[in-house]
Amino acid sequence: MFERCVDAWAAAIEQAVDLPPDYPVRDAARVSQCILYGLFNHSYLAADAPPDLDLLRQRANTAIYGYLNALRCAA
Repeated sequence: MFERCVDAWAAAIEQAVDLPPDYPVRDAARVSQCILYGLFNHSYLAADAPPDLDLLRQRANTAIYGYLNALRCAA
């Protein structure tokens, strides 16, 4: 299941038109999936009530976009 999610992330990342030629797509896809899984998993496990999905989405976007942009700058 994890690899299917990574494949989906990789396909989405590869759609970016301005990726540097040496951008590590598979690594970026794996880390993006781990960030998303970790945020959702721990938000549900640690909460007495279902988490605020809008806030969770905002945090996931911030974390993943930040990581992907940092990786782009390093590539």
